[in-house]
Amino acid sequence: QAASSQPAPTQAASSQPAPSFSLAREDVLDGYYGQALEFYEDLATVPSRALRAAIARTEIDLQVGTYAEGIDRLEALSADGERSADWHAALADLLEQVGRYDEAVDHNRRALSIDADHYRGRWQLGRLYETLGRLDDAMKAYKPFDARITGERLLDDDLDKDPLPARAEDLTYLGRGFYRYSVLSRTNLVERTRHVLDSLFGEAIDFVDSRCLAARFAAAELLLEKHRADDAELEFKLIRSQNEKTPDAAVGLGRIALEAWDFEKAEGFSDAALDVNPNHVGGHLLLADTRMTERRFAAAAAAARKALKVNPNSIEALSVLAASEARRGKPEAVAKILGRVRSINARPAVFHRVLGAWLSSGRQFDEAEGHFKKAIEFAPAWSQPRTELGLLYMERGEETSAREMLEASFDLDRFNRRTYNVLELLDRLDRFDRVETEHFVVKYDAATESAVAPIFAETLEALYGDVCADFDHEPEHKTVVELFPRHDGFSIRIAGRPFIATVGACTGRVIAMQAPRGGPPFGRFNWASVLRHEFTHTVTLSATRNRIPHWFTEGLAVYEEIAPRRWDWKQMLSDAMRRERLFGLREIDWGFMRPRRPGDRTLAYAQSEWMVEFIVEKHGYAAILKLLEAFRDGKTQNEAFGDVLKTKTDAFSDAFHAWAAGQVKGWGLPTNPVESPTKIKLLLLVRSRDAELHARLAEAEYLDGEYEASEASAREALRIDRDQPKALEMLSHILINKMLSEKDESARRDLIRQAEPYIRRLNEMHPENPAGIRYAAYIEQARQQWRPAIRLLTEYQRRFPEDPDSFRRLAGIHLTRGKPESALRQLERLARLAEDEPAVPKRIAEMYVERDDPRSAADWLRRAIEIDPFDADTHLGRGEALLAAGDARSAEHAFKAACTLLPDDAAGYDGLSRVYKALGEDENAALSAAEAAARGG
Repeated sequence: QAASSQPAPTQAASSQPAPSFSLAREDVLDGYYGQALEFYEDLATVPSRALRAAIARTEIDLQVGTYAEGIDRLEALSADGERSADWHAALADLLEQVGRYDEAVDHNRRALSIDADHYRGRWQLGRLYETLGRLDDAMKAYKPFDARITGERLLDDDLDKDPLPARAEDLTYLGRGFYRYSVLSRTNLVERTRHVLDSLFGEAIDFVDSRCLAARFAAAELLLEKHRADDAELEFKLIRSQNEKTPDAAVGLGRIALEAWDFEKAEGFSDAALDVNPNHVGGHLLLADTRMTERRFAAAAAAARKALKVNPNSIEALSVLAASEARRGKPEAVAKILGRVRSINARPAVFHRVLGAWLSSGRQFDEAEGHFKKAIEFAPAWSQPRTELGLLYMERGEETSAREMLEASFDLDRFNRRTYNVLELLDRLDRFDRVETEHFVVKYDAATESAVAPIFAETLEALYGDVCADFDHEPEHKTVVELFPRHDGFSIRIAGRPFIATVGACTGRVIAMQAPRGGPPFGRFNWASVLRHEFTHTVTLSATRNRIPHWFTEGLAVYEEIAPRRWDWKQMLSDAMRRERLFGLREIDWGFMRPRRPGDRTLAYAQSEWMVEFIVEKHGYAAILKLLEAFRDGKTQNEAFGDVLKTKTDAFSDAFHAWAAGQVKGWGLPTNPVESPTKIKLLLLVRSRDAELHARLAEAEYLDGEYEASEASAREALRIDRDQPKALEMLSHILINKMLSEKDESARRDLIRQAEPYIRRLNEMHPENPAGIRYAAYIEQARQQWRPAIRLLTEYQRRFPEDPDSFRRLAGIHLTRGKPESALRQLERLARLAEDEPAVPKRIAEMYVERDDPRSAADWLRRAIEIDPFDADTHLGRGEALLAAGDARSAEHAFKAACTLLPDDAAGYDGLSRVYKALGEDENAALSAAEAAARGG
């Protein structure tokens, strides 16, 4: 009875699915490669099925990278395989993956000799011919695809044959081959691209086999080629939702991430592809391109070499390797690689396109231009090098040449969204008006920026001499400044995508800038300071023939800005030093290109300027000019530092970090290392009654942004020792910050009451503590105890002269007390520290008007305009002040700006009428008065 209850062996076997090709294929499509392999191995035990099983199994080899094993397996069946077109095509695919191109060509041709309509063999043959630069042969290979779609006579002359194949995979090969023929023959590419996407790939997915990953991938790849990233991303994600173990889809998503400069995501997708297939050339190249974008050229070369271990003849990998060598200043290595590429493809368009793109990204425009032209010569039907050459011309300010090249690209491929977007941008630029001065051309949208463009031009000319003198260099050409009314146009101009996280950018001869309207996400900014910063890039790039390291041009641009180092930057630099997060010289460019933490990019700007200051202090300003000369002459950073500063880059970083610690100490900011909360908590397990430990934990948690935990730790320290100074300081920080962020006035007063006893105890017991000084001043100010508030704020100001808070508070107190002279001194110093706040210079101007000093009032209103140039009242006020100061001609410009900004208001025209009367221009005065009267003035 017991024995009979157990299933018999035959019963157990029958409960499992019998091996079949359909089940194995389903497992492959779902990513269950191990289970599919078991099915194929079982199927291969039947002699009549062995060849078919081996051919089908190559799909797994292609996915997981067992190329050599797959080749050996197929070649072992050559006696039977020689008569099979499928065998030849499968073997050719694997041979192509490892760079055995001639053998792959031979096997694809033999597949076609067996079956002239073999879709896979024909598609692979055409692809190989393109790889080898044999474009005429590729067109011949692809031509039957065109014939089958267009209804021309077929290879077998069977005109009644169904023109579309029944298998989804064959429809995919047909679509790919038809598309490539259309590209190479330059035949109606827009209509044919749509036909391929909708009627071939779409047909394969929607009506033949919805699970056909090949068709979906082909669609995604084509959409990505056309820079339709949103649509491509959807297709790649659909592939991975069915089968996460498809390395090609992971690489596709990585390419989209890299286009958006999301380096973490791009690297993650590269890892995902290589986890499935360690031999995936595309995965290695995605990582190589990520490293190139980060300017980590040695790492890019290492990734490219890994790809070349798999396929030593990969032109894409050889191209990236050459680009990494070029960016490291190794022309002999580039020439050697080019020779190797030419042995594979005598007309290597891909090589020259890749090299041109990476040289262009390094602003080596002249050399890049030559490579793009070679790519165009070798692949005249390929639109991409023309688009990239057009973008290069735009970066050089040669917009006529850019349009010519981009239109030529668009004529080849009108489906390409990137080319369309840039041409649309050029159309907008063509409609821009221009103000031309001795050294600048300012382009602007007359409908929105005509009031401010002349002011920009005037400001640029005023700063030109200072900046050029500082670097003993004048650019050869006029600098073009393009002012965009909206961020998306500016962003496309600079990056080819609708958003970048900045308001100004310089490509060398061209500076682009978003109009300073004060809207999100950037708010108000001092556009005059931004222009000085960007023009410094123009000068230093020109002085070094675009060879200056990124951190150095950024550091010099910040160094050239007029305003002193911002207080929040000092605090950030102090925090970075305490946490050992200051960049080394080798890594600082990563802070710009690939910030690891939210504040890394800002830290990179601040530290770059700090390193410039260090160089000037230790070696004199002349060292800056000598470094620029060294970079101009093509020396590497290490060579330049050795020649000029007599140090190596690592030693420079060590010396800078030591100097930085002294700087922070001189600023009066903390220098002690930031402790780990976890480590302190372990100590508290055995020293739970140690008030100092609890206070140290409160500080560590506060610096990590854990404010609730910090408050709890501080209160615990004070419960043990009510006078613990660090705990008093931390609790004061927390309660005051809560008060400052609270909008309800009664809640603010309540927080002040809560904080007061801690702050007073801190200030009384430790009168040197800066937090105690500052917050005690807050208490006195809240109580309207003006004299002690002034005394405390003045002491804090003496110790921290770059914190704008004390100037703002003292100005307010003096105004409340009716002490305008004292308030004015505070406001003028505040204006230097808060250069993005137009209200400050406007208030100063009002005070000078009250003092009957219209010239000073006009100067301060000009500074307000440098922050908010679209405020008509500021222009009107400046016009009145200039007129009162006797400068009628300058007043004319101010009133004209007001008229442009408020065309229906009489005030500007009334001002112009008085200006022209002062100038004795009676006719103009009468006309302006009439304009004012017509507007109710």
